[in-house]
Amino acid sequence: MKSLNAKRDDSEDESKDESKGGNEADGAASKAESKASAETDASGSAAVSASSSETSSASTEKAAEEASGASEGASETSGEASGAAIPKPTPSVPTGVKLDASISYDDALALLKKYNEDEFHIIHGETVGRLMEYYAKKYDPENAEFWRICGLLHDLDWEKWQEMQIHTVKAQELLEEAGVNPMVAHVIQTHNEWNTALPKPEHKMEKVLFAADELSGLIGAVVRMYPSKSAQDLNLKSLKKKYKDKRFAAGCDRENIQRGAELNGLDLDGLFNSMIEAYKATNE
Repeated sequence: MKSLNAKRDDSEDESKDESKGGNEADGAASKAESKASAETDASGSAAVSASSSETSSASTEKAAEEASGASEGASETSGEASGAAIPKPTPSVPTGVKLDASISYDDALALLKKYNEDEFHIIHGETVGRLMEYYAKKYDPENAEFWRICGLLHDLDWEKWQEMQIHTVKAQELLEEAGVNPMVAHVIQTHNEWNTALPKPEHKMEKVLFAADELSGLIGAVVRMYPSKSAQDLNLKSLKKKYKDKRFAAGCDRENIQRGAELNGLDLDGLFNSMIEAYKATNE
């Protein structure tokens, strides 16, 4: 869900609530800006490549070769400028075995707070952690603590390293320094689809994390719009209405939410109903 702003005070008047709802998802907004920047870089590189191709076709064979060499050099420079990070290989998560994160939940929370000072970052991590634990009890009960820790730490590096190509790659380094099982890094890296060198969500845990990260931001913004500020008032109608309103919590990537549903074999209503149930069960 990515600079994230602290939660706004509950006493703000209604005229500020719409803005506050958006701020609830500012983490996703910052990520969206990083994604847009990455897409712009890619588009720019493509345009330069196309231009070089046209020039080459109108030049002599020697000029074409020179243009080709220049294009390769430009491509390398572009790669460096984008800050693309290549992660160390991490072990994928096996199924049907007991998993040990090599860190307790309390120590994982302390680690999150070590690299994050913004209250919202902490709250978002705890929220996703609770949702992960909820789903683990359905799909992989003996590993509920592992799922919860992965949810808690999924944005460990974002506050200090806000760049999509580095996001979760730096987290891998921080987790390694803390002696955490590298499988935790593998799981959290699967929710960053913008660095193509990172692993893709394959394990059910990874698919749930992908869905919970983005959608929990939207749900949190919806809840804060209710006068009660209570998750117990969540309902499908209001969530769908806010999902369709692209101005509301604009930083929450609707395409990612759709992809989260697809990864879990659900349509949007199915994912919304499931996450509403989970959110109610894990929040007041």
